[in-house]
Amino acid sequence: MKKTTAIQLFASAFLFFAFLMHPAAAHQPQVPGDATNIDVPDPTVSKAYYAELKGEPVTYHLEATKPFSLYLNVLVPKIAGVTEDYTLTVTKDGQPWTVITPGTTPWKIFHEPFGGDTYWMGPEYQADVQPGDYEVTVSSPDNAGKYVLAIGQLESFPAKEILRTMKTLVDVKHYFGKPGIAIFQSPFIYGPTIVLIVIIGGVWWLVAWRRSRHTDAGTIPR
Repeated sequence: MKKTTAIQLFASAFLFFAFLMHPAAAHQPQVPGDATNIDVPDPTVSKAYYAELKGEPVTYHLEATKPFSLYLNVLVPKIAGVTEDYTLTVTKDGQPWTVITPGTTPWKIFHEPFGGDTYWMGPEYQADVQPGDYEVTVSSPDNAGKYVLAIGQLESFPAKEILRTMKTLVDVKHYFGKPGIAIFQSPFIYGPTIVLIVIIGGVWWLVAWRRSRHTDAGTIPR
């Protein structure tokens, strides 16, 4: 088996067990870096953008060709120096649509068990809307600081996202100021890892046992 294929199979099995144990965690994490204009493919699919304002607002572009459920939620990582003062300004086809301000609802502590990280969860917005070009602009009084923008509610995790997500989970830990290996602090990460180690160990033992039987019988498997 080629090395790349083995890695892909391991990653696929790992995430299968992880999402089997905690299916609600099947959102697609995104780390857009320094981008200030971000295209959001399929705004119905649940995504979490781990981003940072660096002197100017950041705008997310959502294009819909049919009616859909628009869901938005702003959060901030619960780490030192982060404030809860982010505003979401939404436009449709270039016209003002709605503004979601920091004081709309009280911010509450939210612990996300899959990654094992803690956030301040801010206002949520959900509405059944018509087709159009939507823009969601994230800003704050000083346009500085880390935030997480959740878009969409449909849990979807196609195979092509698996390897990308494995890497992105490490990037999310770096976003929180933690080492990448911290992903294994979560029971939904180390649990599947232990299961896979047991399975791989069992398969290895079975193969070795069968080979030894053939050897003892005077035949060498080809």
